[in-house]
Amino acid sequence: SAPCLDGGDITPADQAVPLFVLDGVKLKEGEARVFKIFEPRYKLMIKECLDKGRPLLVVGATDDVGSLCRVGDATHDVDGGSVVVLHCERTVKAVERRASRAEFGLARADLVAFTN
Repeated sequence: SAPCLDGGDITPADQAVPLFVLDGVKLKEGEARVFKIFEPRYKLMIKECLDKGRPLLVVGATDDVGSLCRVGDATHDVDGGSVVVLHCERTVKAVERRASRAEFGLARADLVAFTN
């Protein structure tokens, strides 16, 4: 496995990580930020991350480097959306992006360590 910025390793759990595609959004290690989730693919992503304790990657549509995050608090709105808190663990690089029609087009990627 490859070392990450925080000294941790990329593990099998860091493969096929769901991508939360948000252009212009960068989270720093240790930062927490609130997001409103309403698209079906992202609602599915949040459910998977909560159910399986998996991370997600906040990354721009054309970026390779993003913020590996864990879902903290999640609440449901009356309009069917969710409000979630994402906690950034580290910066990583996404490789081999792919999308699944069966998951409303949710994209996933394998991760590798990011070095400047």
